[in-house]
Amino acid sequence: MTRSKLRPRRALFLAAWMLMMCTVGLVYAPARDGAFIWDDHTLLERDAPYRRSTMTELFTKASWLASPLADGRASYYRPVTLLSFRLDARFDDSPRRYHTTNLWLHVVACGLVAIVARRLGATGTVSVVTALVWGLTPRLTESVGWIAGRTDVLACVFGLAAMAVSSDLAPAKGPSLLRWSRALLSAALLFGALASKEVSVAFVAAFVASAVRRPNGETSDARRERLLRLTTTVVVATLPYFVLRAVALRGGTPEPRSMGILERLATTLEAAARYAEMLVDPLRPSTCIGTMGQVDGVRAAIGAAVVVGCSFMVVRSWRRLPAGTIPTLTLASVALGLVLHLVPIPLAGSVAADRLLYVPLAGAAISSALVLSSAPLRPRPAALLASLAFVTAIAFASATKRRLSAYADEARFWTVAAEDAPRNNPVPLLALAGVVRDAGEAELACRVYERARAIPPDVWTRSAHRRARENLVTCWATIGRYRDALSLAEVLAREYPRMGRVKMLLAFAQLHTRDFDGAGRSFAEALELDPALSPFITPATVDLAIARAEAPAFDAREIPSEQRVAYAQHLARIGRLPEAESAHLAIAEDPAASHDARRQALKFLVAHGRLVLARRALSANRWLSESEFTEAERALRVREERRARVSRLIDRIDALADG
Repeated sequence: MTRSKLRPRRALFLAAWMLMMCTVGLVYAPARDGAFIWDDHTLLERDAPYRRSTMTELFTKASWLASPLADGRASYYRPVTLLSFRLDARFDDSPRRYHTTNLWLHVVACGLVAIVARRLGATGTVSVVTALVWGLTPRLTESVGWIAGRTDVLACVFGLAAMAVSSDLAPAKGPSLLRWSRALLSAALLFGALASKEVSVAFVAAFVASAVRRPNGETSDARRERLLRLTTTVVVATLPYFVLRAVALRGGTPEPRSMGILERLATTLEAAARYAEMLVDPLRPSTCIGTMGQVDGVRAAIGAAVVVGCSFMVVRSWRRLPAGTIPTLTLASVALGLVLHLVPIPLAGSVAADRLLYVPLAGAAISSALVLSSAPLRPRPAALLASLAFVTAIAFASATKRRLSAYADEARFWTVAAEDAPRNNPVPLLALAGVVRDAGEAELACRVYERARAIPPDVWTRSAHRRARENLVTCWATIGRYRDALSLAEVLAREYPRMGRVKMLLAFAQLHTRDFDGAGRSFAEALELDPALSPFITPATVDLAIARAEAPAFDAREIPSEQRVAYAQHLARIGRLPEAESAHLAIAEDPAASHDARRQALKFLVAHGRLVLARRALSANRWLSESEFTEAERALRVREERRARVSRLIDRIDALADG
């Protein structure tokens, strides 16, 4: 085909390509209004160590550092993802900034799907339409709408870019120097994919698989040179990655829960069935899918049939498949195989997750584009397929926008997740209870924690069951059920005598009940068991010493007026929140109290008190300076907005608490 005829076609492809990405961007636009959810708080809201790390430290340390207040996490090595978070924070540390970056990365991924499909031999029209349908698939919303889900999107962007740049995955012209330059650039991009998420091993497998393809007319010398470039690309990308990963994860990782051979096989087959089910039913994405440790026998049988059927189809049609499908089918198969629990992966107790389909579906989409482009279709079937793709894209767009709305509000997100989750998975209930508690609905939060505790634990949910009881101890103390909190803390301490965090929890429960000697012993034992708890225990022991010394002065039933401020501070110091609220409110509303005392009382109520009491205190202190009043008003509005979001869901949360 002459160059004059190619130019209009390229211009048309470029126009369709840009229109496709604009369409995906418009559908995903609501994602920019998303909130921080789950791991986002730890990664983005708090002073995470990676924010202060040097570039060397960023690439030589694990992504999740150990915390004495959290259960052991699987150690990940994802420095490029952390670097992207840090770059976002430099511009704007708001949720909107992070979500906008996720949106743009997904749009770029859609563009790269079309480019890679086109380079491997698909027609321009099929490439663009396939990328559009893939980009709007509702099952991808978890990766895009959840900031922490960026790992899959970023890995896919770098991996697809490596495939697009390489001159050895598809026939390409050009001098040898240019091809070697592209091979090295492809290696750098492939390293970026690996350093974004471990699933990028599938892109490495795609490059290795492409070595078996031999383009028509390729000479032996050209083949040797191509294989050498492919080898260089893979080695240059993987060698530094695995060396740096070994350095970062030195010292070991938490032991994964062991599974017997039969249990692992059954879980793998169930996961295969669930992912097949998710593809058949793409319009209903979900957060928690299945429950680890409780194998669904029917789905395991279906999974076996799916695996056998897919393997048979691939083997039977292998010789008829376009050459470009070798690397892309490898990409899809390996990426999916990595999440079928053949290797241990933590999924909050779930068997499958929507976000884990991001990379496999990208490989499957490109393979589909290549197969459709190679099929000799007549005009009528082609028009029928185009109409079907158009209708599918509209349906996907509608479901995707609907799902994205859940990410705008964490309370709504976890309410939906808890409603959709299997009844024996307590994780969504735990997360929902935390959101409800932070919104000021402590009593309702305690009921949700109680519901999570009532779920019988097994080997896969034992840690979640323990966390439910730990959180329930704190929640009961918040609403004044100090004796109940102490009893449960004592039970936990007997069950987990070597866990410093549980001993510290017992110490606080003893402090609430004014058992100062017991609290002192428990704090000391907790520190001995886990020295990393020092930042939490050291200030607590200081408060304990002060509270012990001042306690005799507050033994009388009637507290003298001159001691009201000290008594309110004492109550706050030992964590008796309901009494501390009342004491601080009396000071805040007392015109005879000093301005400094009323100011401190108001500050306590705005930060820790019930909203109705904090509002009363603010109304009684109009004498504050404009800046002080505005600051308190702003803090209260933030809390009121958070509570309003929970209030809109109160009936649904109430139903979940009742089981």
